[in-house]
Amino acid sequence: MIKTSQEQLREFFRALKIPRGGIVMVHSALFSLGIIEGGVAGFYRALREHVGENATIVVPTFTYSFRRNQIFDIRQTPSARNIGVFSEYVRMLPGSIRSADPLFSMSATGAVAADLMRRTTTASFGIGSIYDRL
Repeated sequence: MIKTSQEQLREFFRALKIPRGGIVMVHSALFSLGIIEGGVAGFYRALREHVGENATIVVPTFTYSFRRNQIFDIRQTPSARNIGVFSEYVRMLPGSIRSADPLFSMSATGAVAADLMRRTTTASFGIGSIYDRL
């Protein structure tokens, strides 16, 4: 089994040229990194250290609730299982803000999280959506 250290994560983020202080959207499959030093929390910590405290980290927390005729509770409904453990980890962090989209919600932590996650349209995509603001 692959093992990924904190230093390897830092090298990975540098190689990807992820900038400091901005907005980074992370769609992840952490299992491809094998056993991460510090687990999911270690991955978040390494990313946060790389981008800095003023940066905003955004993750998908899609639930597909509306399409499944299920109730969407912005605070309680977990991300769909196939979205991944990192997204659910970020959603559950203190201070994390989730958008109110019952299909394609996002969660964010950081400087502009509240502005990005504010829903200004009923559309999941297009003008006024989170994707548009990103």
